[in-house]
Amino acid sequence: MVGIEKIGKPDDKFQYNKKEKETSLELLWNDHGARHLDLQLCRWNGVDALADKMRRYSPYVAMFDNPLRFIDPDGMKPVDDYYSVTGKYLGSDGEGNDLRLVKEGQENNAKIKLQGVNTSVLDRNDLRNTELSNIIDVDDTKIQSDLQNVADLTVESGIEHSIYLLLDIYSETPKITSIIGKTGSNSKTEVKYVEDSETGKKYDESTGFLMLGQAHGHPLTEEDNYENVSSTSEIDSETAQSTKLAIYAIDAFNGRKEYSQNIHRANPYSSRRRDYHSTYIGKTKGSNVGTFNIGRDALEIHGQKRIK
Repeated sequence: MVGIEKIGKPDDKFQYNKKEKETSLELLWNDHGARHLDLQLCRWNGVDALADKMRRYSPYVAMFDNPLRFIDPDGMKPVDDYYSVTGKYLGSDGEGNDLRLVKEGQENNAKIKLQGVNTSVLDRNDLRNTELSNIIDVDDTKIQSDLQNVADLTVESGIEHSIYLLLDIYSETPKITSIIGKTGSNSKTEVKYVEDSETGKKYDESTGFLMLGQAHGHPLTEEDNYENVSSTSEIDSETAQSTKLAIYAIDAFNGRKEYSQNIHRANPYSSRRRDYHSTYIGKTKGSNVGTFNIGRDALEIHGQKRIK
């Protein structure tokens, strides 16, 4: 039964938390992977698949009733994820929702202890000791501000502006942050970096931080025989494949300054060509908060935690 539904053009089938709206049989559910959210009742249509492992919480809640702190991208139990200083995903410890950077030289020790949900309490305590790892802070305030700035400058100038997403391992508290990248032309922009000849990893020239990805605006095209499409381009896909960096494209051709704009992604590690391009994965913040933790997403792709 069709209930109250916001009508807009074009119809955005990726809605709350960028989950796909299921329109078959006119159900109007959002597909969250492990279960569906009924948009008319604002309730889940089933219990949490892992409710028996988290009996302290109602099986009908999500994100521990605290969506400002926790995320639930796949319907599974939240865990702390561990990464090496080169951004490689080492594993999870079965609890929590933090990103952790393992000290250089401790990678093998950490991998032995990291057993996912089977990680022992003793090993988990060892892993979280600051002698072995530190929590990685995501400077989302700066990243969201830089993303919106890229969108606004691209709208205003008609040329591609960009930012680089970086992992700073040198500060006392490791963090994922962003800096302004190169300015391009109306149809493309260059990703500038220094490459380690042994590991193939890319580093920002000015800071020396590990490069995780790049985000840039797509302006209204001035090229003959070209048209604007809400997606990453073939150039974006080729850049992702050649650099092994996540490349994000921001729609800046049909909006206005300070408005929230759609974000799309080219994934360099996708196992299938059709999955290279992921559309409508989030939005810039506009005049509100951002809808997409792009810093965490870039690290997870760089570390190959998620292939798709």
